[in-house]
Amino acid sequence: AMRRLVFHRAGHACEFVDPESGRRCGSRFQLEVDHVQPRALGGSDDPANLRALCRSHNFRAAELAFGKKHMAAFRTLERTAN
Repeated sequence: AMRRLVFHRAGHACEFVDPESGRRCGSRFQLEVDHVQPRALGGSDDPANLRALCRSHNFRAAELAFGKKHMAAFRTLERTAN
């Protein structure tokens, strides 16, 4: 139910906005629910803390929050799983 709410609120499109151009991604491919303030850093599952991001922008947000070195292991795991 929460996933449907987040996607509906986002218009079923990625909500990432490029800080330089101000343009929204808008991709509808591989949408994921992202925590604006990550749960690992004290964020909640409150709808106000959730947004829809495409997989690429969700991973980018994770790299910004946790660092590229930490997230490199997840990128490797994702590639070996496919």
